[in-house]
Amino acid sequence: MNKHIHRLAVTLTVILALALTTVSCKREGGGGNNNKNSAGETVAVYVAGYADRGAALWKNGTAQAMGSTVPDSEAFSVFASGGDVYVAGIMPDCEGCDGGSATLWKNGTAQTLDSAMGNSRANSVFVTGNDVYVAGTAFGEEDSKATLWKNGAIQKLGGTGSNSQASSVFVSGNDVYVAGNVGSMSNSRATLWKNGAAQKLGSTGESRANSVFASGDDVYVAGIVNVKNVVRATLWKNGVAQALNDGGSSALSVFATASDVYVAGTVHVNDVAQATLWKNGVAQTLSSKESSASSVFVSGNDVYVAGAAPENNTGRGMLWKNGAAIPLGIAGTDANAVFVK
Repeated sequence: MNKHIHRLAVTLTVILALALTTVSCKREGGGGNNNKNSAGETVAVYVAGYADRGAALWKNGTAQAMGSTVPDSEAFSVFASGGDVYVAGIMPDCEGCDGGSATLWKNGTAQTLDSAMGNSRANSVFVTGNDVYVAGTAFGEEDSKATLWKNGAIQKLGGTGSNSQASSVFVSGNDVYVAGNVGSMSNSRATLWKNGAAQKLGSTGESRANSVFASGDDVYVAGIVNVKNVVRATLWKNGVAQALNDGGSSALSVFATASDVYVAGTVHVNDVAQATLWKNGVAQTLSSKESSASSVFVSGNDVYVAGAAPENNTGRGMLWKNGAAIPLGIAGTDANAVFVK
C-alpha cells in the first residue's frame, strides 16, 4: 500500500484514495511527554498508526509493543476500555504480499477477522461493556463490501450492494452507527447505518462518510461531497449537510461534546494540503506545510489531533494538543487515530 503523505486533490477519486493512504516509515521514535491534561490530571494518550515494522501504537509518545506485525501492516483506530487497549488495522498475509486481512489487536495480541471474501481491512474499533465492534471493508476480486464485526462475528448491514465500504463505528446506548459509502468510486454515496439499516446522506454529487459520533439525541457524520469536481469537507448533523469549506477539502474525523463539535481534516491551499481542525464550523490551520489531520479526540478542555506533517519529503507522525505539535518519531511514521483515557 502507498505510504506517502496524503495529497488532497480536487477529484473524488483521489479524495477517496486519500482516506486509504498513509505515509512511509524509516524507524520509530518517541514523542514528548504528554500524559497531563489541562487540569494537571494524569491521562493516557494513545495514538495508532504506522512505523518501521508496520502497525504502531504509542502511549504518551512512547512506542508500545504490537506483537506480531509485518511490513505494510497498519493501525487505523485505537480504543482503550478498562485495562485493555484495542487496535484495528490490516495485516498482510506475508511480507510483500498484496492485500491483507482485517486485524484486531488486544493488548498487542493480533486476531484476524474473517471476511469470507478474501482481502479485508479494519478501519474502526469501538468497545462498550463486553462487546467489541469493528467496522471495515471486505474485498472480493471485483467488488467490496462494508463489514461490521461484533466480537469477531460478521453483522448484517443493509443496502451494501456490490460495492461499499465502512469507515467508522460508534455505539450509543442500544444503537450501533456505522459510517461509510455505497457505490463505486465514480458513483459513491455517503451512507449511515443505524442498527444495520442504511440511510443515504449525499443527495447530489459523489460523497463519502468517514467518521460518525453520537452525542445525546444528535448524530454527526464527517465526510466529503463532490459536486461538479468541487470537493468539500462536509458535516452532517442528523442527516442535514453543512459544507465546512468552499472546496478542495476533506473531513476525516468528528468528535462532539455537549456544546462543541470538532472536525479534523485537510484543506488544500495553493496546491498545499494543510492539516485543519474545525470547531463549530470555524477552521484552524494546524500546519501551513504539506500535512494531514486524520483523527480528533476531546478530553476535558484539551483537544488532540493525530495526523502527519512533512519530514524529508515523507510524512512524520504528529500529535497536536491544543494546536501545539508533538512529533511521534522521525521521517516516515504516520498517526492515524488518537484516543485519550
